[in-house]
Amino acid sequence: MCHGRDLTATGTVNARGVAMVEMVYLVAATMWIVVVVAAVAVGVRVMLKMRARRRRMNQILAIVRLPLLLAGRRR
Repeated sequence: MCHGRDLTATGTVNARGVAMVEMVYLVAATMWIVVVVAAVAVGVRVMLKMRARRRRMNQILAIVRLPLLLAGRRR
């Protein structure tokens, strides 16, 4: 080993060292893809929950608003 690199007698990088580096890059890329997909899934779930909550609130407000509108017509 010379200066922290895996070199053969000819001064070229050993194929095993290259394979290890490629494996590290492959694992890192795979983990990055998993993190991004998980973040998108969490974002979609939160968005759907917020939309459902907004619909429920709109329904409740419509139920409360209806008697007020009917009472206003009677006057």
